[in-house]
Amino acid sequence: MAMQVTCDEDLRIAGCDLVVEGEAPGDVAERVVRHLREEHDIDMPDAESIVAGDFDEEVLDKEVRTVTRRLREALALPEGEDETLATGEDTDPASMLRRR
Repeated sequence: MAMQVTCDEDLRIAGCDLVVEGEAPGDVAERVVRHLREEHDIDMPDAESIVAGDFDEEVLDKEVRTVTRRLREALALPEGEDETLATGEDTDPASMLRRR
């Protein structure tokens, strides 16, 4: 499933034309987080934590919390994501056996 995140529209960072496309949320999140840190000086949590929903919003400042929520929304991530969405691979043992 291909996905796309834009800085301007999805994250609402005005004037930024970054568009990141990818197959797995983890790949897209990693590139977006790197961009936000390098180009916008936003101290984002690591991409893996964002995709997994494994970060403490209470310790994030308001800007980071807002951008993190918008990124998760753009990636259509529900609360508590699993490793399947982060890597794009199904790690469920039963599913792995069916593929053999």
